Amino acid sequence: MKKMIQFLLILMVTAALTSGSLLFSQTESKPKSNVSFFSPRSLYFYVMGSYHHFVPPGDFYLELGDESSEAFAPVIGIGYRVLNARDRFFLNVEVDYSPAEFDFDGFAREQKISVLTVMFSAEGTISSRPHFLVFGGIGVGFYRLSDLGYYNYIGDYIFVGNEGITTLALGLGIKVRISRNFTFRSEFRWNGEVYVSYDEYYDEWDNTDWFFLSSSFSLGLEFHF
Repeated sequence: MKKMIQFLLILMVTAALTSGSLLFSQTESKPKSNVSFFSPRSLYFYVMGSYHHFVPPGDFYLELGDESSEAFAPVIGIGYRVLNARDRFFLNVEVDYSPAEFDFDGFAREQKISVLTVMFSAEGTISSRPHFLVFGGIGVGFYRLSDLGYYNYIGDYIFVGNEGITTLALGLGIKVRISRNFTFRSEFRWNGEVYVSYDEYYDEWDNTDWFFLSSSFSLGLEFHF
């Protein structure tokens, strides 16, 4: 998983540099104001309400079978617009945090599960006045499962403690600009773990598997300075 995260980060940086160079080369004969990098007014915040669906991972998944749970939770985030092309296409870096409590039948009590997500996203519009935008992103989610414990098949309470899970995060959504400073935001997000096994006989990596961990749907507002 560490190699996957390193590869993802390298891919994100490469995509940003490549996109920036292509956009700049296409507009080099036009005024420089068409494309801007790291503008002082690029910082924005967002607050959303989110509906989470979570599937217990690893040993907990084996204990609970197909058991899953849903919860509502707030999402608080900050974003930075790395590139602005003609006020129609943007490349952003976002970091957000969401704490939630899930009630699993197999666990002794509600489980506190929080996630810190780092996303690299691109958004754009075909309109000359970008009131409606579509965006998609890829990133890394860091889950923390706190004070975990469950009852086994003979009724004994098993205290597990805390566990951290690193996931691949994918996002897709829309934005509607409602004023100069405020933008309505709606987003679907999926998180999962990627497993790659190594075949010692053939000396190669094979059998890449994807374990679905959670999905969420969020609605809220962005505030732009």
